[in-house]
Amino acid sequence: MPFDQTDHSQLDKAQPDKSPLDNVVIVLVEPQDPINVGNTIRAMKNMGLSRLRLVNPANANPHQIAISAPRADDLLDTMAIFDDLDAALADTLMTVALTARPRRARRVVERPRQIAEALIQRAAEGPVALIFGREDSGLPNEALDRAHVVATIPTRSDYSSLNLGQAVMVVAYELVLAGAEIPDLPGPKRDFPLADADQIAGLFEQIEDTLWHIEFLKEGTSKGVMRSLHALFNRAGLDEREARMLRGIFAEVPRYAERAARRSKP
Repeated sequence: MPFDQTDHSQLDKAQPDKSPLDNVVIVLVEPQDPINVGNTIRAMKNMGLSRLRLVNPANANPHQIAISAPRADDLLDTMAIFDDLDAALADTLMTVALTARPRRARRVVERPRQIAEALIQRAAEGPVALIFGREDSGLPNEALDRAHVVATIPTRSDYSSLNLGQAVMVVAYELVLAGAEIPDLPGPKRDFPLADADQIAGLFEQIEDTLWHIEFLKEGTSKGVMRSLHALFNRAGLDEREARMLRGIFAEVPRYAERAARRSKP
């Protein structure tokens, strides 16, 4: 049976002997049709993916989902349901958002084949997420802002819509190919683990609060500035120590400004 899941401590952590595919998490945001959820599970089962998270699904009835996902009870039993996207991504180290719609915001958009190898390599270190939007409207811009990479599956421009199962299958296939092509190499040498999505979200809250405090952000332009900063730090791939250091810096800025203001008073 599917279960509500908000505590990531119960979810699998990265293990050295696990395949990177075991750390690939499929996240469906507000799926509307349980049959489409079942099609997604079937594609995951075909390609060896096992971790599915649903965000605020319209219908997560396991019996209806199972209609299009025969012999996939293991994935149904471990399917996790979340109230919001932040909770579903909290433990992930890298996020790829899939979209078929052009957006006004300036974003670098990749193809699944272009990002598959990097995603598999990051999955060797911990959970990574592929986010897919609801059937009728795709992902909101807020979800794209959370992603390290935005990707589009190439299709005909006059008929670009794929159902969820098709989209998941295409991306999962590219990941399987990329995983087969990467030679066995020593694991990455890091003094500190990568910062997960929850830690990065806390950092951005600290940055935004500080930028408002020093009046760098202005009404009407703040969203664009923060979107650019999101993209910048997502590309950086911060580890936990770097994220804590940056939080400390941005926390100190308003305190320093207040001390300086007090010193300047006669």
